[in-house]
Amino acid sequence: MPTLDRPAVRQLSVSRLTFPTLLLPSGPYEPLDEVVERKGVGHPDSICDHLAEALAAALTRHFLDRHGRRFHFNVDKALLAAGAVEVGFGGGRVLRPTRIVLAGKVDRRAGALPIEELVEAAYARLFEILPWATREAYTIEIWLERSSDDLALLLEQGDAAARVPLSNDTSIGSAFAGRTPLEAAVHAIERAIARPAFRAAWPVGADVKVLGTRFTDVHRFVVAAAVLANGVEDAAAYRGVVRAVRAEVARVALQFLAPRDGTTSRIEVGVNGADQGPDGAYLTLTGSSAEAGDDGQVGRGNRIGGLITPCRLASMEAACGKNPSAHVGKLYHALAWDAAHLIAAQSSLQSVSVTLTSRIGAPVDRPERVSVRTYGHEEQVDECFVAEAVRDAVGDWARAVSRLEAGEYELA
Repeated sequence: MPTLDRPAVRQLSVSRLTFPTLLLPSGPYEPLDEVVERKGVGHPDSICDHLAEALAAALTRHFLDRHGRRFHFNVDKALLAAGAVEVGFGGGRVLRPTRIVLAGKVDRRAGALPIEELVEAAYARLFEILPWATREAYTIEIWLERSSDDLALLLEQGDAAARVPLSNDTSIGSAFAGRTPLEAAVHAIERAIARPAFRAAWPVGADVKVLGTRFTDVHRFVVAAAVLANGVEDAAAYRGVVRAVRAEVARVALQFLAPRDGTTSRIEVGVNGADQGPDGAYLTLTGSSAEAGDDGQVGRGNRIGGLITPCRLASMEAACGKNPSAHVGKLYHALAWDAAHLIAAQSSLQSVSVTLTSRIGAPVDRPERVSVRTYGHEEQVDECFVAEAVRDAVGDWARAVSRLEAGEYELA
């Protein structure tokens, strides 16, 4: 297990501002066991994340197009209540639609909002995620109410000269760089099953969940892959799809976990373990358990970087749907990601974790505290370089806002 040395504390400067930064150098990141998870884009929780983020992007575009400026909003609340279907080999029918509600607050000074257009944009994003979905199977509602005047003003009451908004929450943002082989494998496995070429060959939907565990040299992967009912005519065809998914999981896993330097590595794969009996099957009409089997919410899925990593430092703050300009629950995830990757890319460290803490009402470029945990040999830690990397990442907050608005971070 990594050992934690006494931290070295250093004050960093960003322009005329200072914020405390805590450096915690640790030994190599070599936990005895690991647990890593990734929910595919069609998982009910992921659908909520992506639709909330799409609504945030649509609101930002509307404000800039109509008013030439940004307004405060926060639309990081969503609920997906699964409906009901009748499904079997070869197809099925919708009995009751899944209901999706996106909710949040918007600055009243933004005026009337084009709710119908926002709903249509949400449907468009849903159909990108689930090309097999229909309006018969899913309904979308958007509930937007007036935000707190105090919070709305924080976006524009910062340092006027530097145009730095004030934090509209006391929150935590955290990210890491330098994935372990298991973390890299879990991410790549889901992406491989989701790629168009694999879906063209096998009728697999967008709801693919991958859980990877490691204890010493034994790696286990548990995969739940929604199969499209109209693509399998019987149990034999279904089992062929499951075998193909299992083979793909093993193929990708070996790319990251192949034995090296005389070590051994055992890989075990299970797919659709809930299938019971000769005709048991995970079948869907729309490619997701959201149609009947599972409900969803924002913030229960992947963290920034696309993984759920309970063995790592992480924030429970949901980034999707938040205002990127002043809501540090989103912005600080991006700044932590930038700082961690800048440090990792320009050093020989094995891994870097960065956590930023905010204070409501303080400028976003002045965190309450930053902590940097480095994993590797102590001589690999250059304190001056770490300080500069954190300073540069936080000081470049405006670029991070633009990148968030452009969808350049993997938030879910």
